Parts: sequence; C-alpha cells; structure tokens
Amino acid sequence: MNWAWATRLIIRVVGVGPICWAALGCERVNRLLAVESTNVKWTYMGATPALKLPLYLAAGVTSVRSTGDEIVAATLVARIVREHPERAPRVFTCSPLIDGEPPIHRHIGRAVTDPAQVPALVDEMVGWGVTTLKICAGCERSVGSAVIEAGHRRRLVVTAHLGAYAAQDAVADGIDGLEHITSVANFLAPRLPQHDPPAGRPGDQRARRQRPRATSSAGVLAHLSPPLGLLVACGLSPAQALSAATLENARALQQSDHLGSIAEGKLADLVLLRANPLAAIRSSRSIELVVRGGIVCDPAALLRRVP
Repeated sequence: MNWAWATRLIIRVVGVGPICWAALGCERVNRLLAVESTNVKWTYMGATPALKLPLYLAAGVTSVRSTGDEIVAATLVARIVREHPERAPRVFTCSPLIDGEPPIHRHIGRAVTDPAQVPALVDEMVGWGVTTLKICAGCERSVGSAVIEAGHRRRLVVTAHLGAYAAQDAVADGIDGLEHITSVANFLAPRLPQHDPPAGRPGDQRARRQRPRATSSAGVLAHLSPPLGLLVACGLSPAQALSAATLENARALQQSDHLGSIAEGKLADLVLLRANPLAAIRSSRSIELVVRGGIVCDPAALLRRVP
C-alpha cells in the first residue's frame, strides 16, 4: 500500500506519499504520513471483558472511555491494557455512577446524598486514576454541582446521565458533557413533556425527571456516537463526521494535546485505509492496518485473539 488516508475515526491527513515504515516503530509522531484514529465511549466495563478489547482496536478504535463502572474492575482492565498495548485500545477510566439512595445501577453506582461527602469521593477517584466523574439520574443538584466544582478543581472531566438534576441546571453549573439521549433531548428541548422512568426500577420516584426551567447559552458537549455513515446521511460532510469522531472526542476527554489529530509530538495512534473516506465515508471501514502508540497492529490478527 502506497498511500495513507484518513480513517474510521480520523481527523485529517498530514500528507500523501509513501509510508515511512521505520517511523511506525516510534512511540510518538515525528514526521509520519498517516491519519488519526478514533476515540469513543465504552459501555460498562463489567459487560465488556478485557478479552473483547481487541475488537475495538481491530475496528480502528485506539482509545475508549468507560461510561462509569465498578472502580476496582475498571482499574484492573486499564492495567491489563497498559501491559499489552499491542492488543487493546488505551482505556480512560471513570468513577462509579454518582447517584442518589439507592443507586439506580446498584452494582456500579455510588450513593452520595450530601454535598459534604463529595470532596472525599473525588479524592478517592483521583487516587484510582480516573479521568472522568459520572453523575447519574438520581443525583440531586446540590450534590451534582458539588461534584462539578470538586472535579474541576482536580482537573477531571465531569459528565452526566441526568434525571433529578435538570439538564439546564447542570449546564449552568458547568457540566462538561451530557450523555444518553434523554439528557441531551432535555437540554435541547426543555419545553417537551418529561417522561417518567419505567415502573419497577429502584428509586423510580426519586429519579423522576423535572422539566428544565430555562435555556442556557453555556457550552456543553453532547456525547452521541452514531455510525459515521448516519452522521453524513444527516447532513454532515465526511470531513465533519470524521472530526466529530476524533478531535471532538479527544477534546471531550481533555486529551487533545495528545490525541485526536496528527501532529508532531502527539501519540502515534493511526489507522491506514485502502481508500479515501473523504470521497465515500464507507471507506472508513476499509482498514489495512492500525497503529496504536507506534505499534503496528494487524486487524485480522487482533480478531483471532478474541475467544
């Protein structure tokens, strides 16, 4: 293969010409013709064992973030990944879901009902090495705003799947991201009727969503991860869709100094394609090789690792 094009999850091409294979052994990019790979959210780690991680890498995904999980399990997965970068994307861990009492997701939730509990929780999460704090649907505004303040003080990303804490209030309080379609919809269309969660779930009454009160102009990132082809079908150009999958996700992780685009000094996470996705977005699936931190990975070999 003589050309490197943008990838399934790439933001821009640095140049066109023969691939410098010697450079692929470098941990960081110096002058390398290639394209940037994607960063995506990961579903709960408890449901996605470390053995399945090669699937992500084979698909061109070189970075994932947990959406909230049991902290010991998440930390062990991240440790396995650090020890075997040739077979898995890098993992950014998240706190358990910070929720009311009882937590809606008991096995991965943490009940926090008093703002005074927040500083100790954030200190604990920093000790575990998380990069993100996740607020869940039963968390009240007094606790949620304290999480945002304490998290930002420790340079952590704070995101949320909201319910009792109105989306408009969370944005006003400085939340970094809204996750899951209900949180995003409640922010974008605050006057729409709010629906109660399904009956029979723990904390139904506590977690009923309140109608947001006002529209805010504060900046907030809505975390949605539809297929690239769907983004293009909805009106984005292929370049915009690729940017949403790479640089914008890196910004969501506060990792744009290291990931999200090809630039000197950034981590060499790259995907080499057989065709140009700027001409046809479906070409983002025509993956020849994946480079993860300078390590060349063969997608077929990665798939063979999965039980």
